[in-house]
Amino acid sequence: MSDRMQIGGITHVEDLTLISVLAMPSQPGTAGTIMTAMGDNRLNLEFVAQTIGLSGKDHIIFCVKQADANRAIKILEALKLQIQAEKLMRQDDVSLVCAFGPDFRRMPGIAGKVCRALGVAAINIIAISTSTSTISCVITGKRVPDALAALNDIFITPS
Repeated sequence: MSDRMQIGGITHVEDLTLISVLAMPSQPGTAGTIMTAMGDNRLNLEFVAQTIGLSGKDHIIFCVKQADANRAIKILEALKLQIQAEKLMRQDDVSLVCAFGPDFRRMPGIAGKVCRALGVAAINIIAISTSTSTISCVITGKRVPDALAALNDIFITPS
């Protein structure tokens, strides 16, 4: 395929749980409180995204290893009043698929290519996070092989 783009690689992380901390007042320090509590309890966050919803309240989502999900939820339950979260949710059996490069800032269209390829493969993207060198998509765990095939069809990666 002549329009395949060269990137640094494609990777994935399986056996994750997506945890959503929903409808908190938008105020400084809330994300720090949540992330510090997770780190203090030796929980690694594989993925983090934050947004302000239509109601003007913050939503923070992150992935932890599925084996650590119950512990993460207990920590959040203990913080729920302090951070004023209206709801905690979890979605088990999710995975991350990631495309990375040396410098995606200089490569317009990467996010579109990733999202289109997953869409064509009928893979729903639950959440997306990007950096200057990586685009990470949370998907259902059973779709990882299909997602990797779809991304390998549109990108050239080092051997």
